[in-house]
Amino acid sequence: MQADLFKPTANPAGMLRHLPPTVTFAFDCMGIAEELLRDVPKKRRDFSPFIALRPSAPLQGKTLELYRAHARELVERVRSGAKQSAMEAGTDAELLCAVHETSLKAPLTAAGMAVAAALFGRCFPDQVEKIFGEDKYREPWPGFVEEQLGAMRRKLSISGRGLP
Repeated sequence: MQADLFKPTANPAGMLRHLPPTVTFAFDCMGIAEELLRDVPKKRRDFSPFIALRPSAPLQGKTLELYRAHARELVERVRSGAKQSAMEAGTDAELLCAVHETSLKAPLTAAGMAVAAALFGRCFPDQVEKIFGEDKYREPWPGFVEEQLGAMRRKLSISGRGLP
């Protein structure tokens, strides 16, 4: 089997089948990052894009669609001229992973479902109806979801994300 790795191949992608899934995930993430960074002006690249866009711990072992939502949000922050502190704040995808992990330990309350639905809608706007249907999870009070998301972003911030 290892001899196959050294045979010349016309299809370099064929070599990827011998790599562990974590390595292929990393390469796929790099491809998504390159795609999203194409239209970011070079002058705004005062940060290290691949360091900023590397999958954080909550995203390890998750789907490429979730990583794409994470990277898209960070690139959008760069485009809008965000400061370093805004780059460090947790993304909607990272927050959704945290809510998911919480739901595996105990059922979410109605308030928790409101937060989960809001995050899911931000990460996957075209799929929210399919997952949550017509159910609209209500906030216990107006502004509750944003308040919770702000607290979660601070807790899940990644110090130094994107510094060169």
